[in-house]
Formats: sequence, structure tokens, C-alpha cells
Amino acid sequence: MQHNLQPFVNRDPVFQPLDLSAKWTTGVISKVRSVRVAALSGTHVYQDGDYVLPQAIGVLELMGHREGAVRTELLIGFSIAEHLPPPMFYLDDARALGTMSLPATFLGAFLQVAQLPSAHFRISSNGELNALASDPAMFQQIGDQFRSVSQVLEG
Repeated sequence: MQHNLQPFVNRDPVFQPLDLSAKWTTGVISKVRSVRVAALSGTHVYQDGDYVLPQAIGVLELMGHREGAVRTELLIGFSIAEHLPPPMFYLDDARALGTMSLPATFLGAFLQVAQLPSAHFRISSNGELNALASDPAMFQQIGDQFRSVSQVLEG
């Protein structure tokens, strides 16, 4: 006796399984829920896991909502070093961490934006889309401009 077994496919238009996977490649936007800041001397290296920032002047740690099973964070380091690490993304069982490294002179401006009640951040799987904005609508505008500039450079 031969059985024709077919994989189960959910064809119910009402019930669809909840997809908790994050869309890291296109960037995940999160409202800033809390801000931690550290002012540093600039004579030492700041390190958080694999993120290493030489001559650190300050660090902003922005915590956002949960995305799937992990909490979202953006770590922005400010340094007087001539060469800064590129933006990065780290994912483990507990958190999704995006990083940005900027010149020390930007610390005050970024701290002001991070403390706005409407502040949001975006993190992405390759770090290129990591950003902080005063309003989530800015990410769409920035994305549109980025696409048009990259199209000009390609064509």
C-alpha cells in the first residue's frame, strides 16, 4: 500500500503563523526606550564584546524594543582617534547590537537627539543602515535619498 504524503501547507486565509524573525538586512527601526551615556578621558580603549573603540571620549547606549526574541540596542562611540571602526552588527541569543563610531565633536549633538521623546534608531545586518533620528519618518526619507544617490553612482 502506497501513501501519497504531502507536506502540510497552511491555506487558511485567517490564521497565519506569527513571524517573529527580524528583518535585519533591510534594517529594524526601534523607538529609543532608554539612554545611557558615559563620558571618558580619551586615553583608553572602550570595548563591548567585539566592538573596540580607541581613544574613546564618550559612549551612547540606546536601548529599544524587543525584535523577535532579542532586545535591540545601538551603541554609538565617540573618539578622538584618526581611524574609527566601521559600523557593525552583532547578534546573539539575547540582543541585536548595532554600532556606530563618530568623531568626538558629535557627542553633544547625538546626545540631544537621543533624548528626544520621539527618537528612534535603526540597526541592520551589515551596519551600513545603522542610524539615529529624531523621528521614525526620517528613515524613509533618508532611504529614498540613499537609493537615488546610489542609482546615480551606478548609472
